[in-house]
Amino acid sequence: VLSKDKKYEKLYLKGNEFFKIGEFDDAITYFKKAININSSYCPAIYKLGLSYKKLHDFKSFVEAFESYGDVLCEKFDDEVKFQLGEYHFLNGKIFLSQKYLNGINEKENFPLLSKYLINIRYYLNHQFDSSLFYFESKSSISHYTFQYSPFINSSLNRIYFTGREGMNLFDDEDIFYVEKDKYDSWKIPNKLSSKINTQNNEGSISFSSNSKFMVYTSCELNFKKNSCDLFYSEMIDGIWTIPKKMDQNINSKYWDSQPNLSSNGNILFFVSNRPGGQGGRDIWYSIRTNVGWSRAKNLSGEVNTEFDDIAPFISENMLDFYFSSNRANSFGGFDIYRASNFNMDFGNINNLGLEINNQLDQSSFVMGDGMVVYTEENIFNSKVKSKLIIGKVNPIIDKDLNYHLSFLVMDSLTKKILRPNIALINSKINDDLFTIDFNYEGRVYIERQNFEGENFLLNLRGYEPKIIKSQKVKTDLIVLMNRMKSYFVLENVYFDFDKYDLNVEVKKYLDIIHTWLLKNQNLNIEIGGHTDDVGKDVYNMNLSSKRAYSVYEYLTSKGGVDNLSYKGYGNTKPREDEVENSKNRRIEFKIL
Repeated sequence: VLSKDKKYEKLYLKGNEFFKIGEFDDAITYFKKAININSSYCPAIYKLGLSYKKLHDFKSFVEAFESYGDVLCEKFDDEVKFQLGEYHFLNGKIFLSQKYLNGINEKENFPLLSKYLINIRYYLNHQFDSSLFYFESKSSISHYTFQYSPFINSSLNRIYFTGREGMNLFDDEDIFYVEKDKYDSWKIPNKLSSKINTQNNEGSISFSSNSKFMVYTSCELNFKKNSCDLFYSEMIDGIWTIPKKMDQNINSKYWDSQPNLSSNGNILFFVSNRPGGQGGRDIWYSIRTNVGWSRAKNLSGEVNTEFDDIAPFISENMLDFYFSSNRANSFGGFDIYRASNFNMDFGNINNLGLEINNQLDQSSFVMGDGMVVYTEENIFNSKVKSKLIIGKVNPIIDKDLNYHLSFLVMDSLTKKILRPNIALINSKINDDLFTIDFNYEGRVYIERQNFEGENFLLNLRGYEPKIIKSQKVKTDLIVLMNRMKSYFVLENVYFDFDKYDLNVEVKKYLDIIHTWLLKNQNLNIEIGGHTDDVGKDVYNMNLSSKRAYSVYEYLTSKGGVDNLSYKGYGNTKPREDEVENSKNRRIEFKIL
């Protein structure tokens, strides 16, 4: 008869043989028998917990690992604490996770440990920050094990997405779409035709706004290489053409995926791990030309980092750019961020906040038709690893008004967020009848009914005055302010040929400049008049002096301004960047 010591060890070794070949149910049976004989036998408890985790029985996995700590096991103590810390973090139990992770002794053995601790610190420091979106309601699509990379097709009233039914990497992935029924609920998803979905893995579809051009990903998977490329198809006479692989200007021999088309269909953003990036996976872009798509470039600005930066989405107005990243300042794993587009130079990165991001992985953000759709992944969900979250948008500024103006003010060179003084100029609207709000990221919201045609003066010490005019439609703007140099041009003050009188529009502009002067009495300013190169030098010098004086006289006649002087320069200082003589018939302010 075997001694008890020999018996539970033998049962453990038998269970370990099943564990090594992936027969986890049988392994559990033998590990539990060993533990029944010796309840403090640490190797069996440890492998029992791992077996439950392999079978996605996470409740039993946690119970086994917690009992490992109770019996004071030492050999795998750090590993158990890490796995429990990771599990509790991804389930939103932040303080419990922090307890386990901080208890690890040999922290250098766990590459992900520092990332989790950084995420916890960021979570605790930013859990009460404002979010960039708030939802009236949320729903989800979770028909398959994995669903991700959504795209809202407004013209067809559909959400397209990638779906995979199995748990394994090499299970087939296809493109699906879903529509709403008459009760405003989402129907069962439909799979696209075999023209698009093949024996390869297809996904990440994107359409132009008129739904006549599509780009998607097709991946040829084998055990040696995961090769993904972008394909496109066009609708001609109501029929989609046979998909074609995009050329070498876009595709590479590396992983190319996750396309997103701009609303006009002329810019294609996508993700690649090709060389030449900032590190990890980066976002790249190509521009449609008359002869095809341009050679892809790495996205400039602050979006790409040494981390993975993926899942691009450009807003319809081309001003806001959304993407996902596992960079340090996240609530956990991948978070979704918004950047501002400055003529294809992207900056002012902001985390969308806890309304969307949390300790899990969020990615593939899209918006349209009053809703937001994004992917949320949870590796500890035993049935659905990733699902689509659909939020009915309730924007931060969403009052029942006829008009609102929204803009972001930035330094024109550094793209630093600025918070200038904002004044409504020459209006019959009382100040208490409209509101100006800065949200936490610096975006300005101005709300009032019937704002059309109103002028706003932006004033900030050290910067040139900036004037914006409200437009008829609701819009989002990016306003760039120039740092004050020794001089600047009054952009709206130009003279007709051989004239020095001020027309009505110029006087309206100077009225606003007068308000700016009242706010900047500390500056001594010379008003400089200039001419084009037509005529004799002496005549032009006299004409430029008259132009400078006409502006000086108008501004000083309005009162309250005693820091001005004037001088004519003739045609001695033409604008270097202007070939049109009309732009040289100008006024400049020189800071003395």
